[in-house]
This record gives sequence, C-alpha cells and structure tokens, in this order.
Amino acid sequence: KDIDGLCGYVFKSRSPSCGLDDTPVYAVNKQIQQYTSGLFCDYLQKLYPDMPFTDETKLANKVVRNGFIKRVYKFFYDKKR
Repeated sequence: KDIDGLCGYVFKSRSPSCGLDDTPVYAVNKQIQQYTSGLFCDYLQKLYPDMPFTDETKLANKVVRNGFIKRVYKFFYDKKR
C-alpha cells in the first residue's frame, strides 16, 4: 500500500471495480436497480476521502478537467504542509 505520492485518481466509468458513482447494479431480471461506485473506487474513496477523484468521461469537459487538475495540485501542496 505504498501510494503516499498519490494526489488524485482517474477512474474508468461504469467499471465494476473502478466506476465512480455510475456503475450499474443489475437485478436478476437484468434491469438496472441502481448506480453505485465500483469496489476499488469505493475502497479508495474511503481510504482517502479528501483526495480528488474523477473518471475519463468527466475529463472530456475542459472546465471539469481544469478543475480536477487544480484540485490535484491543491491536494499535493496541502499534503506538503
């Protein structure tokens, strides 16, 4: 668990392990019951609740992408203090 240098994370949308709030959970009848985070995403968010997270679909938007990059820099500099 040597991820002390990690200052942000980009997940894979809709992934069972790495989806960020958009992973579909299916019922037996193959209907979507709900959307949630993937298992690894959920684990990492609980371990580092203040770390910036996003997924690749959100990075397509320039404003969102720039905001994410700023949050990563802020997280990095706040960790150094």
